[in-house]
Parts: sequence; C-alpha cells; structure tokens
Amino acid sequence: MCVLRPQLLVVKVANMATADLSRIARLCDEGRYLTAYEASRALGPLKTWRGQPALLLAGRLASVLGALRLAASLRYLAWRADRRSPQAQLAHATTLANHRSPFDAWKFLRRCGELATHDITLHSDWLVMQADLASMFRDFDAAQEWHEKAAGLTPDRSWLWARRAANLVWEDRYDEAHRAAARALALQPAFPPAVRQCAETLVLLGRDEEALRLLVEAARDTQCGYVWLDLANLQSEMGQHAQAYDSYQHVL
Repeated sequence: MCVLRPQLLVVKVANMATADLSRIARLCDEGRYLTAYEASRALGPLKTWRGQPALLLAGRLASVLGALRLAASLRYLAWRADRRSPQAQLAHATTLANHRSPFDAWKFLRRCGELATHDITLHSDWLVMQADLASMFRDFDAAQEWHEKAAGLTPDRSWLWARRAANLVWEDRYDEAHRAAARALALQPAFPPAVRQCAETLVLLGRDEEALRLLVEAARDTQCGYVWLDLANLQSEMGQHAQAYDSYQHVL
C-alpha cells in the first residue's frame, strides 16, 4: 500500500490554501466551465483537493461538469471538515435534496438552525434554497415569502431570479416564470442557469423557435454541457435530428 508521507501532505494542503481559487470560481460564475477545469488541473485532480474552500469549489466544478457523484462526495467532505460552516451546510443541503429527498434537506437545515453569516450573498442563497424546498413541497406561499426575503438582500443576483422562475414553473405560472427568467438573463447574459430556465419557459409557452434561437446563441458562448443537452433535446423534439446529433457530440 502506498502511504503519502506527512511532509508531502502538508505541502499539498499548503499549496491548495495559497492557490488562486478565486479565478476558478470567477470562471464558473461566467459559465466558462471548461476553462475553469483546465485551470484547476494545476492543483491536481478534483478528488485530491483538501481544505474546505477548495473542496466546496471542487464540488461546484464537478457538478457543473456532470460528475454528480464526485460532487456529492466533495461537498460531504467539505461539510465534515467544519459542520458549522454556512457555506458547507448549504452545499450539503443541496446534495441531500438532489441525491436523497427534499425532506432530508429540509430536516437538515432545521437542525442547522439560524444562519450564522454576515455574507449577504450567502444569506440570499440560503433563502433561495428554502424557497426551492418550499416549492418542492408545493407550499408556494412560503416559497414566495422566502424569495422576497432573498430579493431584499440581492435583488440583482441572476441566480435568485433563475430559481424564482423554476419555482413559478412548478406552480404552473408560466408567464410569470418567463418574466423572472428573462430578468435573470438580463442581469447576467449567457449565465447557464438563466439561459436554461428562460428556454424552458419559452417552450412551456409554446415559443419553441425563440427557445431554439436562445439556446443556439448561448451554446456558442458558453462551455456548459447542460445547455448543449437542452439544445439537442429541443432540436430532436422539433425534428431537427441531424442538428441534434451534432449538439449531442458537444455533450460527450
């Protein structure tokens, strides 16, 4: 069995702590996921990253690249590193909602208690998560209340409006969902969650051609495989099978 010598482990953790993770995070914010991945390779495989900030970022990058099991493992390790960290608690709640059930995520957040942070963006994302869970339970009044609290903190955050659009879709309020998604897209053009949510609402409103144009344009400007997958699925549904095949190649 190969054992990593303690002095090498110390160096590895120190290098991770001093690396410029902010650049990788910024690339993820911009939807430049492949560029972010290329930048991350200098720090070693994502599964070897250590330190809570690095683990959280590695989990985020793994998730957007489609490595969902790896993302869940990394987020769990981040939470285990410091269970009182609001960032890690939110990431772990996301994993529970996606891989177990919304109820497990809801119970976990209740056990966490009041959010202990002065970070406005993090607080907003926490409230958005509460809105998502309420919508999954079809408690749409509560979801709106959570959203309004989040909007009071970060009214110009694209992620907030993309998630609000998703909540409204679950409520079958498609016109309002599209307005929320369009607002998310206006705040951050080419932001993959905003693009995908806007395209979904257009399809639900019977505006397939507009959704197609949006996805085609966004696919050229983003490095998000999920955008290409949405485009390929829509092209297939519209009978554009050759174009769909080409789009699927970008996902693989």
